[in-house]
Amino acid sequence: MSPNFLVINDEPVSLEQALSYLQSDGTFQNFLASILRQHVIAQMLKQEPDLQPTVAAIEQYLEQCFENNQIYESQPFQYLEQVLKDNQIHTVEQLQQWLEDNHLAYEQFLERIIRTQTWQNLVDHISRPRLHEYFIKHKQKLDKVLLSCIVVDQETLAEELRDQIKAGESFEQLAQDYSIAENRMHGGQMEPVSPSDLPDEIRIAIDKNPQSGSLIGPIDLQNRWYLLRLEAILPSALEGEIEAQLKAEIYQEWLSQEMATMNVKMQVTQWLSLKTSTP
Repeated sequence: MSPNFLVINDEPVSLEQALSYLQSDGTFQNFLASILRQHVIAQMLKQEPDLQPTVAAIEQYLEQCFENNQIYESQPFQYLEQVLKDNQIHTVEQLQQWLEDNHLAYEQFLERIIRTQTWQNLVDHISRPRLHEYFIKHKQKLDKVLLSCIVVDQETLAEELRDQIKAGESFEQLAQDYSIAENRMHGGQMEPVSPSDLPDEIRIAIDKNPQSGSLIGPIDLQNRWYLLRLEAILPSALEGEIEAQLKAEIYQEWLSQEMATMNVKMQVTQWLSLKTSTP
């Protein structure tokens, strides 16, 4: 029997009992996955200790900012830099007031900075070698197109509206007058969408004539007739939200691959016969 893992209401709970509770509750796999994730991260930080900022380095950065009343751009302290900017913290007094307003002790503040900045540094470190190639591979899904549409029930009406638009009538006005789609009051304008998410007929039509203002259709989709106008093609760029999204995806792929290669053995006596696969 293993030593007590917990004591609940003066009643000891062994590690075997705790694990059996998790197994019965169906949460053991998630529990194990959390341990594996943290182990992978810990091993990487052993190899790359500079990814984890120290308290001394954080305080040195803060001191530099406060002495000069200026928030400096710093790659190792991007998260801390953003916290200071977002909350307009330029002095020690302002930091103390912000901590009081948010019910945070200074030590808790440091722990949060270290935890979040370490994660950001780790994501950057893992994703950097693959980021550009990964972006190119997924660019087609990341690109967006902006369309406007008129949706009607009859093909003949859709064709008449197409001819009117070609003759110079306002697409937006005809959308308001005839379209049965909810976006009619906005001139038929749709939210930006990835071409890969569009029906084949629409995507092929855009590929054939990618000029802004080109008409597409009428096209029969689910017994309704769609007349569309291409407003703009919005090519993706490796920056901002897209860059952050791709970095996170690369990091998660790396983490999953590392976890999948682990050989996990249970060392608790009653669990030696339990076959546990890594998530």
